[in-house]
Amino acid sequence: MRNIGLGKSVEVKPLNEDIAVDLAAEMLGELFIFSIGVGILWLEYRRQQRKDIIKEDIQNHRLHELETSIRDLELSIETQSAMIREINRALAAADFKSPGSQVPKKIIDPSSKMVLKVSNVTPSKT
Repeated sequence: MRNIGLGKSVEVKPLNEDIAVDLAAEMLGELFIFSIGVGILWLEYRRQQRKDIIKEDIQNHRLHELETSIRDLELSIETQSAMIREINRALAAADFKSPGSQVPKKIIDPSSKMVLKVSNVTPSKT
């Protein structure tokens, strides 16, 4: 006690048995309440963690669906571009019988109401 600056060591009197039992019961009660509080906090933390994981999984799934949709749209655009190029080639290679006939400047697809513009096409001469 002198080394840490508290002065002379004082002798502690033994506790009365009734006071010791009351003190032990109070400490056990406090320990029990504390452990219940820690348990509740731990369970709440785990619940929030699972909720966050589920939320992240839902977001990842939605992102994956969007990426798949974008890839499908890109493929569709490439397919349509190839079709348009093929139509332009077919029009360019078409043999027009009448000398005054002109290649149309645009073609309207009746099923989709899509307008295809034809450019730089000259009819073949035979």
